[in-house]
Amino acid sequence: RNFRFRRLGCRLLGALGAGYLKYHQNQPTSVLGQAGNKMLRLFVHLASLYAIVSALNPTDEGVLRTMRDEIHGIRNLPGWINGTGDMCQWTGITCEEGGNYVAKIVLNRRGLSGRLPAQLANLTKLSYLDFDHNNMDGPIPWQLSTLQLLWMLTVQGNQFSGNIPVEFGNFPSLTFLDLSVNTFVGDIPYQLEGLKSLTYMDLSVNDLGDAIPDQLCNLPQLAQFYAYQNQLTSVPACFNNMHSLQSCDVSENLLKCSPAKICAQTVPPCK
Repeated sequence: RNFRFRRLGCRLLGALGAGYLKYHQNQPTSVLGQAGNKMLRLFVHLASLYAIVSALNPTDEGVLRTMRDEIHGIRNLPGWINGTGDMCQWTGITCEEGGNYVAKIVLNRRGLSGRLPAQLANLTKLSYLDFDHNNMDGPIPWQLSTLQLLWMLTVQGNQFSGNIPVEFGNFPSLTFLDLSVNTFVGDIPYQLEGLKSLTYMDLSVNDLGDAIPDQLCNLPQLAQFYAYQNQLTSVPACFNNMHSLQSCDVSENLLKCSPAKICAQTVPPCK
């Protein structure tokens, strides 16, 4: 939609500009004094309006250019060097059929640093986001949770910090969430119970504390849960009632025991 709008806007402005030049060539100076100036003012006004609306409706390529400006090291990758040519050919970018929208971003192990721009949330067709094993830092943008099609989010092995956004419980399609090996702090948000499609969650090797929230027992599809090497203090007993849960590792926390049998493979069971 944004791509078609920008193309239509360019054609409209081009037609107006050509019309103005033709009008200018065919009219005497006396006429141009008033009517010509009115047409010029109209052209300038429309050009300004188009620029404003374009800024409010960024194309996917515009989002990638923001990434290019804010993520260090990305300009060393083919396609990103000059930021020109078909964005679907840039390293790590896969587009959906038609080439107007970004469907996947896979930029793991690229030596990247800096912060993920919140503008990634404008990639409305994005379904797969992988920034594993880089040096990205700062808070992870909560705005990502507005991505309706995103099913894979993995940022393992970076330096992301701050709290896990409570808004991450709003992902409608997320099935795979890996935030491990970062420096996240605070509690595990109970709002993550909203991830009704989630099958895999890895929060290991962070600095998360307090109890694992009972609300995670409301995840009907969760099959694998990992949260080892944190500061967690308890495991919910209701994990025993999760028929989907097949694997759990909560070792190297502040736990004395686990009432959940599935997690008692990595810490002593509670008697």
